Amino acid sequence: MSERYVAHYLFTPLVYLDEHNHPVPGLAERWEISDDRRVYTFHLNPRATYSNGTPVHASDVVFTLEKIKDSVNASEFASSFEHLDLKGTKAIGTTTVLVVFRTALATQLESFAEVRVLPEAVYGKGAFRDDFHDRAIGSGPYTLAVRESGRIVVERREHYWRDKPHIQRVVFRVIDDFGTAWRALKIGEVDESYVPSVAWERERTTPDVLRRRLAFREFLAPSYTCVAWNARRSLLRDKRVRRALAMSVDANKFVALHSGTARPLTGPFTLGHDAYNRAVPPIPYAPQEAKRMLAELGWRDTDGDGVLDKAGTAFRFTLLVPNKSTESYAALIQAAMKRVGIIVDLQTMDFASALDRIQSNNYDATYYTWNLDADPDLYTLFHSSQRSETGNNFVWYSNAEVDSLLERARVATDAATRRALQHRIHEIIADEQPYSWYMQVTSKWGFAEKVHGVRVSPLAGLFLWYPGEFDWWLQPET
Repeated sequence: MSERYVAHYLFTPLVYLDEHNHPVPGLAERWEISDDRRVYTFHLNPRATYSNGTPVHASDVVFTLEKIKDSVNASEFASSFEHLDLKGTKAIGTTTVLVVFRTALATQLESFAEVRVLPEAVYGKGAFRDDFHDRAIGSGPYTLAVRESGRIVVERREHYWRDKPHIQRVVFRVIDDFGTAWRALKIGEVDESYVPSVAWERERTTPDVLRRRLAFREFLAPSYTCVAWNARRSLLRDKRVRRALAMSVDANKFVALHSGTARPLTGPFTLGHDAYNRAVPPIPYAPQEAKRMLAELGWRDTDGDGVLDKAGTAFRFTLLVPNKSTESYAALIQAAMKRVGIIVDLQTMDFASALDRIQSNNYDATYYTWNLDADPDLYTLFHSSQRSETGNNFVWYSNAEVDSLLERARVATDAATRRALQHRIHEIIADEQPYSWYMQVTSKWGFAEKVHGVRVSPLAGLFLWYPGEFDWWLQPET
């Protein structure tokens, strides 16, 4: 996810999404869509150039789509172009491209906001996956100036073909702890940062912070925190086990830690979106009922050591924690499970290493935060076809009815029909608990007083929409 923030500066997508999630011109200045919504004709801006000065060609769009479709590259956006017909997709001249699909998806146009067009003349040479880690040639408003451990620097293109952003140079610092990032903001080492809920509640109005004259933004982000259960593990395969695990933890304790800035969730959509099914009841906190359910499945404390066991094996699993800042939440889960008789071993590691473990299916369970699109399509997360070492269905979930609902929802262009399908998806998945959902937390950010022009999209928040960060500007120093 984090790399998308940098890519947003370096690459102009075929279309941008504005603050209301409406497609607006990006590389394509205009487009036509066939009546059956299977054929998209994009007309590229003839002034569009890459950072090396060469023009953007329609053939580059075709090349990029081929790379997205190529299973060797394991693109995170491959599922959005699953039905792409590469044989019918072609460049017409230098600035027009015809993109053809075998099936029409409801959010297909929006998916082009993730198509970062690459120049074939550059990326078509050498090893595509290995030769471009330290350089980037894109059509965006910035160029990659520095890429080193813990720090990335981008600089505004002097001859950018669209309206230039206001800020000349942007430095991304990698700080793997929210508390550390907040302290860096307070002492002026960074100009913008996420603010932890505890700091938001306790420090935002203290004399020290008021003296520094920081500005703040808070909004309900389309993301949630949860535990994902790997159903490929025999211990976690039965939905009754997963429900018992969910019942063992008091989700309200997580919400309480955020001092009124979090809301409990019941399923895979977020509050504020029509797809969220408010009729779905929350999993109750009922540890004794959880123990009874597990006993029915053969998990009992047969030797009196306080740990459930079955056929001589203790009920034990490892909870992967991909961010040091969330260790306290994982510790809450660990303590709650212990009271039920379950041993939870915590393993904290950096996000990149944890992601490798998750994607290779080398984990039992993981506590993490998932970000949804403004109009979410859960196909990649829960469709059985997406179960693989490179797919997003890394919990190995499979349900034939959910598969059918997901397939129908992604092609339903009628909003009411789509919402009804999504509500049923929510209901089933909430019952089967491939994830245990805990909360949706408001996203809280702090800015140095010199940063101006910051606006919040009601669907996307601060980032990854247009103009978004490109409208920010810095007050001149006096």
